[in-house]
Amino acid sequence: MKGETDFTEADIPPGRNCVRVFGVKRDLFVEFDFIAGDPTLQVELVLPFPAFQEFCSINDVKALPVAEEAQESYERLCWRFGAKPGRPDDVLAR
Repeated sequence: MKGETDFTEADIPPGRNCVRVFGVKRDLFVEFDFIAGDPTLQVELVLPFPAFQEFCSINDVKALPVAEEAQESYERLCWRFGAKPGRPDDVLAR
């Protein structure tokens, strides 16, 4: 996974679903790792930003820090959709 080296198992609470944004494509799609309650259970996904927000809400995820190389484009995407880029959990709020 592209973002997996940017966080450690210590960053993931036991049994908690997490997401780690590592890219933005075409100013619409969020590239991210989804960690399904265990750091060894990860999958790379790409979703349009509104679907990403819904996915995160449905799966009750904890947002890990955005990868440094994606920070600026992710912030622009958040502002475009009316989300607060500096606070990942606000972006994912229900």
